[in-house]
Amino acid sequence: MYVGCERYRGPARVFDGQAELRPRDPVGTLHVNNALIADLYETAGAGQRVALAFSRLLVSSLEALAAEAQVDSSLRKIPVYRGINWFRPRGKRFGFQVEALAEGPRTGLLRLHFRLLLYAFAGEDESWKTRPIRPHAFWLTRRQLIKHFGRDSSEDNS
Repeated sequence: MYVGCERYRGPARVFDGQAELRPRDPVGTLHVNNALIADLYETAGAGQRVALAFSRLLVSSLEALAAEAQVDSSLRKIPVYRGINWFRPRGKRFGFQVEALAEGPRTGLLRLHFRLLLYAFAGEDESWKTRPIRPHAFWLTRRQLIKHFGRDSSEDNS
């Protein structure tokens, strides 16, 4: 996973009763390493094996981010992280707040982008062709990141 940072451009909002995000606040951006996903399709095969391998790598990446977020001064300033993907929204048990993106031109382009990625990566696995693709935003506060993926969350729950 790649992590970026940008200025938040949406309306003010509150997450998990504490983390507040206001316009122009820094927000961490989470990006999947597409080259690694392509490798997964080559090494893990298809279907559930790819999903399981991806899940393991995602958890590992989030654990590494949680560790860095506790010591890196630039990451300490990020109150909330956001990723956009098409996966089924199962992240709630790990502290993610999941929202379907509103329909519109951007969501349509994201849907096309994700479909093209699947076409490029999945190769002979055609199960993705019948799957609906619905882009979702996955939000994760710094507090939830450290709580669910940190090694020792007692040191920093801010």
